[in-house]
Amino acid sequence: MKLSRLLPLLACAIALPAGAFAAKGVAEVTALSGLARAGVGEATPASIEVGAKLEEGSTIETGSESGLEVTLPNGKKLILAPNTRIRIRFLEQSAKPGVYSYEVALLRGGIRVDATNSAPGSNFLIVTSAGSVNIAGSVSSVDFSPTSVTAGNMYVVTSKGSAVVFNPNSIAPVSVPAGSQTQIGQGAAGAGQVTSAAPEVLTALNNIVAGGNLEVVAKPGAKKPGSTAPATTPSGVTLPDFSIIVVSPNGEGQNI
Repeated sequence: MKLSRLLPLLACAIALPAGAFAAKGVAEVTALSGLARAGVGEATPASIEVGAKLEEGSTIETGSESGLEVTLPNGKKLILAPNTRIRIRFLEQSAKPGVYSYEVALLRGGIRVDATNSAPGSNFLIVTSAGSVNIAGSVSSVDFSPTSVTAGNMYVVTSKGSAVVFNPNSIAPVSVPAGSQTQIGQGAAGAGQVTSAAPEVLTALNNIVAGGNLEVVAKPGAKKPGSTAPATTPSGVTLPDFSIIVVSPNGEGQNI
């Protein structure tokens, strides 16, 4: 195994001494638009509703016109865009107040999460076959498009705090500070480079994870306001299946 592939694991091993995270947490579905399914281990996924409990080992899928909000054990929100599939690997809480270790495998699609105000020593790892990113302490979106069973392209945007990306093709991890983006994977334009993200993308991301009881309304191929073109990343990559609209209680919508 390449040293670079061990970096995320080594980082966690250094930050998380043996026995530090003994308490297992349970997540809960707190908002749902459309249809979603979940199952544990090898179990056949079944339809879920608001209030469904999600333990370690759960795989969650959203439909082509669905959006889902998951509240994690520490109260942080994980929003799934349409056509998204994730697997919850770890939901561990430390005996030390506020410290946690979460790991979610993003198998396809997109997620949005506010992991700000994380206690020092916390880890929130999003893992894909293209690479992984520790989003603890940040507001970030992560999109993943698989190109094969073992490869794909990962796109990360950070609007607050700083995320750390682990690229299997690079020895050193890459920091993605607030207002920045990066892409890694096969065929990703400018792979590994950290560039500025478009202001409207950052604003939409902040609004999506702003908190409160937001109604999640998913729309594949969502258009930017006043535009007839599918939503795209600042680098021009079209994300027709990863667009998501969140409607706040006052009826104002934002999409990303």
